[in-house]
Amino acid sequence: MMKSIRLGLVTLLTVAVGYMANAQGNLDPAFRVIKVNGDCQVGIAGTDGFVPAEESKAYPYGSTIRTGGRSSLVVVLSEGNVVRVLANADLVMDENARDSKIKTVRLHDGEIEVELNKAFHRGGNKLNVETATAICGAVGTHFRVASREEQDLRIVIIRVIQGVINVYGENFEVAELDTSDWLSLLSPGDRSFLRLKNMQGEFDIRIKDQDMNDKNLPTQKGNVMKIWQRSVPGTNERVITAQLTDPTGTIIEEVTVTIGGDQPPPFVGDLPIPGQDEPIPPIEDRENPLPPESVMNDIVDRQPDEDNIEHGRTTPRPPSPTPVGRR
Repeated sequence: MMKSIRLGLVTLLTVAVGYMANAQGNLDPAFRVIKVNGDCQVGIAGTDGFVPAEESKAYPYGSTIRTGGRSSLVVVLSEGNVVRVLANADLVMDENARDSKIKTVRLHDGEIEVELNKAFHRGGNKLNVETATAICGAVGTHFRVASREEQDLRIVIIRVIQGVINVYGENFEVAELDTSDWLSLLSPGDRSFLRLKNMQGEFDIRIKDQDMNDKNLPTQKGNVMKIWQRSVPGTNERVITAQLTDPTGTIIEEVTVTIGGDQPPPFVGDLPIPGQDEPIPPIEDRENPLPPESVMNDIVDRQPDEDNIEHGRTTPRPPSPTPVGRR
């Protein structure tokens, strides 16, 4: 009897210590999956193939999650910190090999909604959402990220519901995307061109000027930043031209800078961006295969259809920025 009581006390103490550690900001060593609806699959790190996602099961970081049409699940990082994975998504839940406090969602396709509590940053915790064109860094915030490929263009749309996030790519940075701000990014696979559009809100887009100093360009709804990137044959230098236009297409500002071949990208440094190792088109190749601006706007502004509804949600969800192709 006394032994059972001691065992019970030890169990309670272990749970209490675990709770206190979590309250102080420590993240769980594995992520947990809850609220599984529809066709949801997990490719467990270190194994081949996929298995059905199981309710309340913990999975190691490095695992892949895929959801089918009209399917969804919720990933729990720790108490009060979750990632909702919506329909038709393909992503990897990962963590930094040198620092397990840095978690990463590598979003290949689909849409996620991230909700972190105010204590998330305690102890140095970080969460990044990586896409083909940008990285979103967040602490104690609520936001959504959608990624989709259409007409050989990768479309990424980021919307902050509450709080502040930092968004950056090879040649730009948005230091503060805050509540109700929407940003879209559109790029072909060769990274030769990037189009950023302020879909809602007011925020600065930071680029480098001719002297490699930071230059902040204020934007409002409808402003478009276009960034061209070309390589110089024989030197490995990169010529980057950034052009900011107003909603009518009138040029507000244009900046061109040349970066040495041995210099890392200005804003991501040595951080990997998918496709970053692929060759950039040479400077002589000035053909622009992109569709007209009106077509690009149409691609970005499309709203989701019934196939991207999250199951199991009882409260209305605000309109989603997910780009959806024609059926």
